[in-house]
Order: sequence, then C-alpha cells, then structure tokens
Amino acid sequence: YCYTCETHTPPRCSHCYDCKVCVLRRDHHCVFFGQCVGFRNYRYFLSCLLFMWSGLLYAMVMNAEVFIVILKEGVTLHSILLLLIPWIMLVSGLVPWLPCQTTREWYSSRRPYSLGLLGNLHHMLGLRWYICWLSPLIPSPLPGDGINFQVTGLQEPSQ
Repeated sequence: YCYTCETHTPPRCSHCYDCKVCVLRRDHHCVFFGQCVGFRNYRYFLSCLLFMWSGLLYAMVMNAEVFIVILKEGVTLHSILLLLIPWIMLVSGLVPWLPCQTTREWYSSRRPYSLGLLGNLHHMLGLRWYICWLSPLIPSPLPGDGINFQVTGLQEPSQ
C-alpha cells in the first residue's frame, strides 16, 4: 500500500517523491535523466552506463600521458587516491559491478527475487539479453508484466 498515492501497489513497487508516482520495480530516481529507473527503462539505463564506461575507458587510455605525469611527480597518498578512488569503490563492493536487483534490494539481507546472474540479466534486458547490449534500439521484450515476479527465497524476515 502506498500512503502517498493512497492505493494498493504491486510487489517491488515504490513511490518516487520527485515524479509523484509509484514506479514498478523502482531502482532510483536518476537526476541526469530526470526520471525514475524502473521496470521499463532499466535496460536503457544499463546501456547508458555501459557506453559511458566504455567512453571513459577510451578517454583514460587516450590520456594515459596525464597519469604518467602524475606518477612521475612522486608516489604519494594524494596521487594514488587521485588515480584509484573509482576502482577502490568498485573492488571493495561499495558499488556493485552489475546491479542485478533494485538498489533497495541490494542493501537488504534478503534477496527473494534474485535469479542468479543470467536470470537477472534476462529479466532486466529482455528476451534478447545476449545481443541487446550492443544497441538500445534492438527490440527485446521484457518477460513478465512488472507486477508478478518469480520468488526464489523468503520475502519476510525470519523470526
């Protein structure tokens, strides 16, 4: 039940106070896109992240000279943090490398909707999950309706 909308909501649906609406399988409200990332547009959000990451990797390779200059000035704590902060967050697990569930479920100890790596990819990217990462324009219908989900574990905390 959503107390803001004053209506019953399906599982994994939550209210966004920025959009003023309940969103199916809402992950978060993206300030860059100005809308919520949820059931219907998660695939496009992941594609955007993949292409941005690829572009940043390309820029890093093309600007390797800058990194070399930073390291030539001496290996200090500042230079190390300057170069490694993004990777430290990724490796330490502070930022998941593949958001297989919604953000709310990622931080929960219970993961009743986790279907494993391939199952989660299939549910996020659609039936053609293996090819649709090449372009967000490739049609890939999502399995399910965004209201009913396959449950693989306990939904309620154990007493």
